[in-house]
Amino acid sequence: MICSIHQPNYIPYIGLFQKIYQSDIFVFYDTAQYTKWDFHNRNKIKWPNWEILLTIPVNISLWMKINEVNFNQKILQKHLKTIEQSYKKSPYFEEVFLLLSDIYSYDTNKLSDFNIYTIRKISEYLWCNTKFYTLSELDVNLQTMSTQALVDICKFLWAKKYISWAGWRDYIETSKFSDAGIDLEFQQFDNTSYNQLWWDFIPYMSIVDLLFNEWKRSIEFLK
Repeated sequence: MICSIHQPNYIPYIGLFQKIYQSDIFVFYDTAQYTKWDFHNRNKIKWPNWEILLTIPVNISLWMKINEVNFNQKILQKHLKTIEQSYKKSPYFEEVFLLLSDIYSYDTNKLSDFNIYTIRKISEYLWCNTKFYTLSELDVNLQTMSTQALVDICKFLWAKKYISWAGWRDYIETSKFSDAGIDLEFQQFDNTSYNQLWWDFIPYMSIVDLLFNEWKRSIEFLK
């Protein structure tokens, strides 16, 4: 059983969906601390001239968890309109915009709930069979927020392999995984270029960029 864990981000980049696709189970770490300048409430799409950052305004206080953050739903329709303007000339606009219109009408003011709903709906759209869990809904007693917490989650779900983002290579205590009998793999994500609107290819866009441009071939890029 292969497990990966990540905080619920806003319309995430392609690499997160690649990790989901490679996992049997995926856990939304919604009880992690909310951090400014991260991608919990923002992500990039491609505009005719360059990339733009779609950001959901939030009011936060010190040590607030991601699943405690609220937002005003009105911003979602503004973001959807911007997405429409950006991708209305894309090859798969009608199919993908129908999906996003449904997602952006989801009735919640909880940021983590909206992000989790979005990720699950897009994963389903990509024919992904990964089983999803939300950490706050699991009966697992975590005593720490460090590597040991990741190990404890894997043990709770009987996972024998954990996929980590490569950027955490210098921070994860690999010995804790080996001591628990869990294989540790670091994701090697290569944002291979694909057909993209508006001249030069820009990597690390939100998954919506890949969907609008390469819908039927999207799984090939996730593989």
